[in-house]
Amino acid sequence: MNLLVHGPAMIASHMPETHPLKPGRADDAQYLITDPRNGWAELVTVVAPPTATDMDIARVHDLSYIAMVDRLSFPGAMGRVPSGEVKRFGFSSHGDNPPYPEMGSIARNVSGGVIHALQQVSTGNAKFAFVPSGGVNHHAMPATASGFGIFNDAGVEIGRAH
Repeated sequence: MNLLVHGPAMIASHMPETHPLKPGRADDAQYLITDPRNGWAELVTVVAPPTATDMDIARVHDLSYIAMVDRLSFPGAMGRVPSGEVKRFGFSSHGDNPPYPEMGSIARNVSGGVIHALQQVSTGNAKFAFVPSGGVNHHAMPATASGFGIFNDAGVEIGRAH
């Protein structure tokens, strides 16, 4: 089996269209792979991601950072959290990491998708696995969002695998 781990719970639909990580790019990848006209659709099984637990995330990220991600994951949160605090954790409405609604749950789902993909390949349940929303988060630091990354999904899986 070849696995495509993707679903609406992994899409940052609130991300501005002008942001380099446009919300539709992962959906576009799924569409291209599963379009019956290209001959790949019958070779791929699409599954929704499980959600990474806080314990999974805390293997890589500081608890204070995880709490800030959750605080900023609601509409209007930027106005309720002191700007110095927001900036200290790597977020900015004008930078690579603008906070957006549901940011914490989306980032947990992307990390959960990467965990699931590696588990399926390492146990032999899948020959290949692809997570179109994953991988771009590898710049996230233990206590700071960075380079588009909220939770370092690759680091979370490596931490879990050890």
